[in-house]
Formats: sequence, C-alpha cells, structure tokens
Amino acid sequence: MLAEKKRGVAAPLFVGNKINGSISVDDLPAEKGGFMPSRSEDCLASLDALQFLDTSVHSGIISRLRRQCYTSLLEEVEWKVPKSYDFSLSTAENYRVDDPEKQTHLGIYKDIRRELDTGYHGFYAPERQWFQDKLVKSVLRTGESVEHPWIIFTAGPMGAGKSHTLEWMNEKGYFPLENIVQLDPDKFKLALPEWGKYVEHDRLTAGFLTQKESGLLVEIGQEAALRCNKNIWIDGSFRDYDWYRQVFEQIRRENNHYRIAILYVHATREVVMERVRMRAEKTGRYVREQDVNDSLKRVPVAVYELASEADFVADIDNSGSVPRLAGWNAEDGSSHLNVCGTFEEITKRFSSIPKDRSQATWHQLLNERIEQDKLVAFGKSYCDQSQKLVQLLEDQGANSVMINLDEDSQSGPGLGHALEEITGSGKLPLLFVDGKYVGGYGKIKKLEEEGSLGDLIDPELPVTA
Repeated sequence: MLAEKKRGVAAPLFVGNKINGSISVDDLPAEKGGFMPSRSEDCLASLDALQFLDTSVHSGIISRLRRQCYTSLLEEVEWKVPKSYDFSLSTAENYRVDDPEKQTHLGIYKDIRRELDTGYHGFYAPERQWFQDKLVKSVLRTGESVEHPWIIFTAGPMGAGKSHTLEWMNEKGYFPLENIVQLDPDKFKLALPEWGKYVEHDRLTAGFLTQKESGLLVEIGQEAALRCNKNIWIDGSFRDYDWYRQVFEQIRRENNHYRIAILYVHATREVVMERVRMRAEKTGRYVREQDVNDSLKRVPVAVYELASEADFVADIDNSGSVPRLAGWNAEDGSSHLNVCGTFEEITKRFSSIPKDRSQATWHQLLNERIEQDKLVAFGKSYCDQSQKLVQLLEDQGANSVMINLDEDSQSGPGLGHALEEITGSGKLPLLFVDGKYVGGYGKIKKLEEEGSLGDLIDPELPVTA
C-alpha cells in the first residue's frame, strides 16, 4: 500500500500532456495514481574553489548564504594531499584500503558506515575517515531537533535552478532554509582539497572522480541528521528512480515519524540548455549535453513514480525570471494542477520547521551569557582543543566546563554564528574574561607559557557552563 494511502489520504494525481516535450502521459501507467510532472550538476570546474565561489556569487548563481556554507567547509577542515596522489583516479580509489585485515570503520559515524554498502563505497584510510567526519559534522550545525521533522528532496533536471529556487523562497520568507540541514553532493565536492587539481587536470572528469566520495558524505550526513530528528534537504537531481525508491522505503521503515516532501523544479528544455551553457561560460561548470537530455527524460518519470510515496509534492516552474508554483497537493490530499498558486501553500506545509531567530536575538543571548560570569568559555564536546582548554584552566585552579555549542544542541548553531560575528573567529574554543574576548586555545596556551594567565583569571571563580 502506498504511503499516502496508509495515512488515509488519496495519492495526488498530477496530470500533464507532455513531459519535457518528449514523453507522453500515455507512456506512463494511468492506474499508478501518482504525481505527473507538467514538464520540465555534475562536473564543477574552476582552478580554485574559492575563485569559483566568488565568480558564482557575482554572476548570481550561488547566493551569499550558500557561499558561506562552502567557505566554512573549506576553512574548517584541513587536509594535506599526498605528493604521490594520482589525479587520474577518483578520491575513493586513492584513499581506499584494500587489505582486508586493515579494513575497518572508525570515527564518530562508524556505526553509520557499517550500515552502508561497503561493496560500493569500499573502505577509506583511517585518516580520511576522520577528515570525512569533520566535513559531515560541519554541515550538521544547522537546525534544531523537532518531533515531526521533514526530509525534503529537490528534483529536477540539470540547469533547472533547484538550489536557486529554494534560496529564492528562503529570501522571500516562504521557506526557512537556515533551519534545515542541507546535504548537497556538489557542496562536498567543492570542499575536497583535491578538487582544484582535478579541475586543472581535466575539468570534464573532475565531478565524476569525486562523485563516489561526495555521495558517501551525503549518505552519512543524511543518516546522522535523521538520528538527530532534524529537518533535512537533500539536493539532488532525482534521476535514479530505483535508488530513491529504496531511500523512501528505508525512511518509512526506520524513521516513520519523518514526513517526506518532493519539490520538483523544472524549466523548458530551451531554458535548461541555455542556463547550462551560460553557467559553463561563467563558472567553468561543464555538463555534457547527453547528461542534460538524460535528466530531462528520467527525472519527471521518477517524480511520477515516487510522488504517491511522499507526504507533499510541489510542482515549481522555473522557466521565467521568477519561480512559479504550478501545482501542489493539499494536506487533505486534494490536488491543485496547472494553476498559478502562491508560495504561501509551501509555507503552510512546512510551518512546523522552526523559523530562524533574528541575528539580533542571538547577539543579545550571547551578550547576556558572556556578562553573566567572570570566566565564560565556548567549545564543542568532541573538540580536542576545547578539552585541552578546560584542562589548562583547571590547572590554573578554575573549575571549568564548556558551554556546549555542538551542532545538535538547541542553541549551538545560533550562538555559534553570533560568536563568530563578535570575535571574527570561526574556530573554537573561545574564552571571555569579564565580558571581554581573550582568544582561543592557542592564545590562552601562550599566556600560560608566558606565566601571565594566572593574572588574567581568578581561581576562586569557576568557569561557567
């Protein structure tokens, strides 16, 4: 029985005359009773990831919010590419472990890794697994744990403008993107330190040679976010129907408190092709025409097949300068087709996603926390330097405990962003004394070595948790 029918709601019936101008409704089974789309990015190329991001921002392809996410990954996770690295092979091939006696799952996500398809993903070197964990952890900082979360899949051909559409909805106040964990394979590709050299070596194969590892990071991130009960956005094309069918089935089986949504973003073939061409000219992000044609053909079929398994489906026409809501299924199961709807319909369906507190509110909360006690330290429970700072302060006679800014804590992400704006540092831990910012672990360690740390703190007063 289909997921919608399990909930006592009729599966949405979205019908159109043509899909992508090439596949007729007659080509799809009428008895399916699923969402019928009305119609209708793999090789990113740039000699330098940050240069690509800057170019993309100026050309309007990537929003500043999205650029901050990419840059955050690049800055927070350090990795030195071995001199013997072979750029004719994929990252998965370069870092794989072939010796069965040395194949093991490590790190904070080792339990998740054990459940994945190791026949496909293989085993990575221990140090690479650590690096991957840091990347995944950095994107899980967004959002709060909620009782009935959403997992949202964007679907659409290459060049349709899926990410742009969601960011546009966020900017207009229709969709609270800041409180959703965003899992994008292209985002992870950009964060891989090998990326720039891959592009320099062959920009047409760079995406393919980083695809397997970026896909692994999305899978790990998805499961980790599911375990935290966070709202999730999976940014993909939706081309592989069989794969997404298995994903939907697993979510229903193991996380049935989650609601599934499909946001199908499409454009005419002419518009898609022109956008792909312009994107290649401006950013070097090349996609083969055969891949674009393949996505134009396969994506709407996958949406049709899987729509009845989702709790909400929206059809968004992004052919023009502004996205248009062309169809959706209401909460009572009724369908609204080929209409000029308002995006308030999407806002209503995702009303349970917490709205982001204003930055001014986070700054106020942070200032109150800093001024509350003489010594206030901020860190993360899994951060080695945070623990070292705690020990260093304890050695000075201060009974210290870190204020937890872990990504899965209720206030961690918001306070963390406000802290970065106040201090100019995106790294933790950080120490405040008498309401004034002193520095991170390196600065405190230097003060301790110089013998001046004791003059700064009062051992009689504990560091506040």
